Formats: sequence, structure tokens, C-alpha cells
Amino acid sequence: MADDRDAVTFALADLGRAEPLRADDVARARSTFAGFHAARRRRRLRAVGVAVCSMAAAIALTFMVAPLLRGRGFEVVEGDFLVQQGRVEAGNRVASGEWIEPGSTRACLEVGARRVCGEPGARLRVLNDDRVELERGRLSVDGAFEVETAIGVVRGHAEGLDVVMDAEGQALQVEGPTITLMRDGGEIEVQRGGRATHGGAVAALAQAEPIVVAPDVPTERDATERVPPPSERPTGRAPRPPKPAAAVVPAGEMLASARELASGGKLAAAATAYQRLLDAHPSSGEARAALVSLGRVQASRGRHAAALAAFTRYVAGGAGPLGEEAHFGRVAALDAMGRDAERDRAIAALESAHPNSVYLPKARALAAK
Repeated sequence: MADDRDAVTFALADLGRAEPLRADDVARARSTFAGFHAARRRRRLRAVGVAVCSMAAAIALTFMVAPLLRGRGFEVVEGDFLVQQGRVEAGNRVASGEWIEPGSTRACLEVGARRVCGEPGARLRVLNDDRVELERGRLSVDGAFEVETAIGVVRGHAEGLDVVMDAEGQALQVEGPTITLMRDGGEIEVQRGGRATHGGAVAALAQAEPIVVAPDVPTERDATERVPPPSERPTGRAPRPPKPAAAVVPAGEMLASARELASGGKLAAAATAYQRLLDAHPSSGEARAALVSLGRVQASRGRHAAALAAFTRYVAGGAGPLGEEAHFGRVAALDAMGRDAERDRAIAALESAHPNSVYLPKARALAAK
């Protein structure tokens, strides 16, 4: 009892309270302290319970969010698609914004009132009821629709569209009805068998040849031949008056303007400005430097296919002062797209071209993660 009284006395002293005077003061104090301790234990147990519940909820959400989003997404109506979590078969849905690849056969989604189909090897994602993004491979749609690519935005008309994007984002080929290619604030009509290259002219092929999955290096013919659009072909009607030529801005000014937009965080506008420089002055030193800057901007926007296309064009142009950055940009873009085998080959190319590069440890770290 004496020990209890001493303990209560010391505890009350810590709280600035007087020493207990009566015997029953000790009993009341002990009861109060017991209540305090019980309340503290209950708070600790509640905190542990909340933490455990939060962890369980996080784990559950990891496995449930994608299927729930998919349940409100776009129905697979033919074949099956590979997704990060596995395979989505006909009758099930894929979520908006989820990257998908057809399985071993042609696979189709119902998007809005249209049928969007991809061939094996394609990689795409549905952005909304009227647009998808195509990273690579062949895609067809049975109605008016828009497709984002590294080349530009493809607009299909009422008769539909059928296009092929090469694996490096360098070339787009039209296999079906005429489409409208929108880029840099302008529009180009590309007919069946036509091919558009990244930053290059649209070339009409004598025959529709399949896209080769490899970097597309523009040839002299690609760079010089121009196919007149339908508005300029003989129709028996009076020709339209030519549009006045726009003043050509010097390459240095265009590069400075693009860099200012990028440093200000206006990435979409910067990407457009860099692309305009490439189109206006394709053989200039400023355009060559702009390829690496464009790649970095597109990577920051999450447009890894477009970034890869820009870096690849720089590397394909031969050795240059930004060669290390371009090689590493290819490595990072391929890693972001999950193309591990190609990433490893890009690391080997970086090491071969720049064996003492400061980017090699970073590149190897991406492969080792």
C-alpha cells in the first residue's frame, strides 16, 4: 500500500497536484490513472487498426481499380487483348487510357458506335469515344475517327481508316481509305499506299508495301518528291488561287523560341515549335539539335513513342555533339514503353559509341531494376 501511495504521490507531483491527504484519495487517484492508461491503450489499438485497414484497402485497390475502370470501359468484341494485369477476352472491357496489345490474332473493341481493330504487334490505348493513341502496328476503324500517332493526328472519314505505324514512330502508311493527317497546325491528305515520315514529306508509293519495323531514314526521294493534294489535281474546274507564302523565320529564332517555351513549362507548345523548326529547316544545325530537345520534351509529356522517334532520328544522322544524350534518350524511352530487349540493344549501342559516357551507369541501372 505504501508503494502505491508513493507512486500516486510522485505522479500527482509530476502533474503539479498536492500530495493526497486521505486514504481514499489514493484509491480515487489509482482509479483515475487506470482510466488514463486504458484510454491510451484504446487509442493505440485504434491507430493500429486504422493502419492495418489502410494497408488492406491499398492492396485491394491495386487489384480492383483496373477491373472496375475496365468495367466502365470499352468492350472487346473480337479476339483478346493483352494488358498489364493479364488478358482481356471478348465480352469483357478495357479501361480508358489502358495500353493494350492484340493477342495472337486480330482483336477489336467497340468504341462509341465504331469498331476499332488492331493486328498482332500493335500497341494502342483508347483515349475517349472518338480517339485512340497508336504507338505501333496496324489499326483499322469502320467509321469517322481520330488516331494520335508520333507523326501527327490521323483523321479518318465516314468510310473509315486503316493505317500502320512503324515500331520506331518514324513512318505512317495508309492501307485503306484516304485520311487527313493533322500536324503543325496544317492538314495533309494521304491516299491509300501513301506514307508520311516524321517531319518529312508525304510520299506516294507505287504499291502498298508493309511497314518495316525499323527506323525509317528518309531518302532523297522522300525529301524532294511532293505529291499534289486533290485540290491541285486536274478536275476540269478553274484552279484555286495559290495561298500567299508565309515568311520563313530564321532557324536560330525558331530554336530560341522553342527553348523559351520549354523552359517556361509550356511543353505542348514547345513540341509544336520544335517540329515546325524541323519542317522549315530540316538540314540546319539548329534542327539537328532540336531533335534531342524535342525528344526530351516529348518524354516529359509521357509521349515516349514520339520521344523515341526524335532520338532515333538524331542517332541515324551520324555522330554529333549530342550523341550521348540521344543514345540515352532511346534507352529511357524504350524502357518506359516496356520494350526490354530493344532497350538492352540500345544500351549496347550507347556503350559502343560512347564507352566512357556518363549516361552508361544510368542506362545499366534501368536494365537492372
